Amino acid sequence: MTTTCPGEIIPPRMPPPLPGPVLLAQTWRDMIFVHWPIAPESVSDLFPDGTRPDTFGGQTYVGIVAFEVPSTRVGGALEIGSTCELNVRLYSVDGQGRQGVVFLSMDVTRPDMVLVARSLPRVPYFWSHLEPLRAESPAVAGFRLRRRLPSRLVVHIEIDIDRPVQKPSPLDIWFTSRWGLHTRTILGTTWIPITHPPFLLHTARLRRADHALLTAAGVPSPSGGPVSVVWSPGLHAQVGRPARGPKE
Repeated sequence: MTTTCPGEIIPPRMPPPLPGPVLLAQTWRDMIFVHWPIAPESVSDLFPDGTRPDTFGGQTYVGIVAFEVPSTRVGGALEIGSTCELNVRLYSVDGQGRQGVVFLSMDVTRPDMVLVARSLPRVPYFWSHLEPLRAESPAVAGFRLRRRLPSRLVVHIEIDIDRPVQKPSPLDIWFTSRWGLHTRTILGTTWIPITHPPFLLHTARLRRADHALLTAAGVPSPSGGPVSVVWSPGLHAQVGRPARGPKE
């Protein structure tokens, strides 16, 4: 099993208190996590200024994460509706030691969310058709994505869900205990805090994941299979007030 190298840190499973008010609250459901190891130097130019690839075992990782969002509330109260999301992510750390996520693409079914996210925090949302794929026997979860703009990218991700995870591995904690994201804005690199309970995870086996989604985001196509495939029934998450990131 991959182990940490000197100087590498596993984030805490419990989130720190969310600073300031809740700006956005969401329910995440039927979550798929698939991760591949990649060399940090192969993706270092994809990170916002003042951040760098976070590493575990000397490598960094690229993930495809897909889920349904049955509820989104602005300010934690005003309901604005549901969507599905499929994102490609990298894992970052800044000079203050904040371990976060860098989203390379975030495909959703709501064009209004795309407009808001791209104009304010400049998170790379895309307007896409996302069709959930779900079966109970055998337990299968997945999504079919057809991007509307700016390309006609079509990809699939599909897994077989297995047994509950009694004790998450250090690597799965490293993936799922990220308490914020780094993103570029007109003011420079920005940190957006996120809080949620620890994920309840199930082991899973990958049926299909198209690498075209990774290469479209600028990530080299993985040379081997994923190092981690897990599923979660979901949870409730809250997003806090953005803060200026590390000084550039």
